[in-house]
Amino acid sequence: MSSAMVVFRMPSERTADSISASNFDRLLLASVMLLLSGLFFLSDDHRYGIPFLMEGVAAVSLLFFAYYAVFHRERMERFDWYVAFLALMVFIVPVLFSYLYFKQPFEFGILEERRTLLYFSYFIPLLMLRKKSYSTEDIESVLGVVFVVGLIWSALNAYELIPRNQGFWFSTHTEHFLDGFQSMDDRFATRFLGGNFMIFLYVYFLLAQGKFGKALLPVILTVLYMVFINQTRSIAAIAIISMLAIVVIRLKKDHLNLAALFFVPIFMMLLYFLYFLYAYVFAEPVFFYDVYRNMEFNLLFRDVIRDFFMPHGHLSLQFNGGFKTYFGMNVYTADMGLVGYLYKYGFFYIPLIAIYVAIVGMLYRRYHNDFIIIMMAIFIAVCLTIPFGEHISRMAGEFAILMTLIRIQGDVYGQKTVKYIARVRRGGASRPSHTADGANAFA
Repeated sequence: MSSAMVVFRMPSERTADSISASNFDRLLLASVMLLLSGLFFLSDDHRYGIPFLMEGVAAVSLLFFAYYAVFHRERMERFDWYVAFLALMVFIVPVLFSYLYFKQPFEFGILEERRTLLYFSYFIPLLMLRKKSYSTEDIESVLGVVFVVGLIWSALNAYELIPRNQGFWFSTHTEHFLDGFQSMDDRFATRFLGGNFMIFLYVYFLLAQGKFGKALLPVILTVLYMVFINQTRSIAAIAIISMLAIVVIRLKKDHLNLAALFFVPIFMMLLYFLYFLYAYVFAEPVFFYDVYRNMEFNLLFRDVIRDFFMPHGHLSLQFNGGFKTYFGMNVYTADMGLVGYLYKYGFFYIPLIAIYVAIVGMLYRRYHNDFIIIMMAIFIAVCLTIPFGEHISRMAGEFAILMTLIRIQGDVYGQKTVKYIARVRRGGASRPSHTADGANAFA
């Protein structure tokens, strides 16, 4: 009996261009991408969406993970377990320590951190797309469709051509959902739209393939999307840096030094921390923060240093008004990037980054393809922009999508003879196993 357990397997390179997925399979992949994208989620930030869709996806994700962990352990790769451990750490640490430090009841912590459970959503396509075969052209066409759907849905929402949802009964910002609500932020109506990652991902994929001419129109549309719809500067910065990093990594993919690639962004994070320490010790304002964020910085960093990097978690606005009761002002750790991480996760932040780097490294050694290039480029971009936003918990769905696409595309730059996803039994060797006609097989 074969020692390799095939979960997804692509046909051989000889037949990859001639074998295409069925229309149903492409529709299934597009539906999964849209489901996990966050485009249709509803929250206090996203006023247009389906109530409890995010929570439902998170709950189903946990069930799918439990199913795999209990009944199909032999199909799970080592990095699958790392993803599960990362998800549990990101979820449990703030829930637990917000209780220990602030006596915040667990239900409020769970409510606040529920989106981090979307890391487990990676296990939904792992089951739903089992035995499915997709060529690179199939993936490109699916991402193109999702790109168009994302643009149209975002435009309809931004210009209020879709009725606004009335929100949750437990929302702390019920006024946001009322007709006629006017925010002091001119960008309020558009900047909190979800699903922007799926719009960028199509452009990323074209650039990773070297299709610069074909990427020109999507890039222009993406720029228009950022200028007139999303209007979030930190997201724009991540997108621009990611595109540049994708081009550079693609050019160097045959001689890529993975250690050097990770060293540069992590070294930048260390420099940011040293600068923050200098600003705090000498009571200097952080030059790239405005007055309000400098106030948040001083409050959070003071507690980080005073408590010797102990985790504090995050307070929900549902619990006594959140941090306003404690600090005298609303503080959002997600807006403070690295300082927010250190306040929320404390010394656990270092192993969290180590786990993330380990996952990317294991994926790179197994799958040399366009999506691993994209994942590494985004990691670089996130590290370089880390003072301006929290991403490790807010990009859970995006991470799950990239994990899925990395495994579907397979090893296209390393092993030229076959694209596959295999589970190696303990003590066994990884090797492709396929039927004579090159179709997918599940052993």
